[in-house]
Amino acid sequence: MSKDTDINVLGMLDMKGHDHSRRVHGTDGISPTATAVAGGTHHIKVFDPTRYRVRKLTPTEYGRLQGFPMDSWEQVVSNSQAYKQFGNAVTVTVSHTIATAIAGFLDQVKG
Repeated sequence: MSKDTDINVLGMLDMKGHDHSRRVHGTDGISPTATAVAGGTHHIKVFDPTRYRVRKLTPTEYGRLQGFPMDSWEQVVSNSQAYKQFGNAVTVTVSHTIATAIAGFLDQVKG
């Protein structure tokens, strides 16, 4: 794996919790796994160099990471519910690839 595709962990927050809850990620490279958020501690945290601060990803950013078309998305649930929904979702491209493979297999079986 090349450096361009590694998960870029910049450091750890000085707080209680498991290591995955304390990690601060860079915006370059790939994202860590977006999981269903429980209690707000498992959010992916990134360093925002324009404002010199650590922030959690927004629900819209979670949706983009999961491959959802977010251009016309309108949030109709709370942030907590949106995080849970995106964290529990199967990535769009993964679902599409599996469905395409199943359809191809079924076409071969019919033929």
